[in-house]
Amino acid sequence: NGNGNEREFGLVTDRGEVLAYTILRGTLQRILYEELVETYGVDVQFRKSLRGISYSPNEGSDDIEGITCRFRDGETSGPYDLVIGCDGVKSKVKEYVDFGITGESETSSSSSSAIYSGIRITFAVQEGDVATEPTNVESDGARFTQAFGNGAYALTTSYGAGKGRPVARGAFLVYGDENYIGPFPKRKPDTKGDAISSPRASSKE
Repeated sequence: NGNGNEREFGLVTDRGEVLAYTILRGTLQRILYEELVETYGVDVQFRKSLRGISYSPNEGSDDIEGITCRFRDGETSGPYDLVIGCDGVKSKVKEYVDFGITGESETSSSSSSAIYSGIRITFAVQEGDVATEPTNVESDGARFTQAFGNGAYALTTSYGAGKGRPVARGAFLVYGDENYIGPFPKRKPDTKGDAISSPRASSKE
């Protein structure tokens, strides 16, 4: 703080309340977009595909030092002091940081870094009904219920949907691909007994 004293913030209050909150990715994107545009006037652009980035040092009085982003539609943006890359497993930002690749080539040494692990996920997410459900997430909490079985894992959970909106709910089933062919060993189901599903205690996150 202004007095130079450090303050520590824990994830659990003195009353034992956990200071954690689950939220859907789409909801987080909507909140960030609204805050950036309405509060800070940031120009948020969609349907842009990053092709590469480059760094230009300041070598003269008229040069502008910074990072320039290049997109597939031919446009460039920058220069910037900082670029935060959240562009997936084939990240152009990661290529530049790790290997110095600027992204000019369509292929690169890390283009095959993503490997299918043989894990499949089936899921469903349902948004809350404003007309019938409370809009206060604290009335239901953010709960995770897990179930472990023979070769499968299930999860049911609730998510915050933003201020003034009822919670959303999700169900996920994780299991192995029976036709998987790849570098990872294939887990054989336990045939000695029936599948056991043991729900774990729900926890408020």
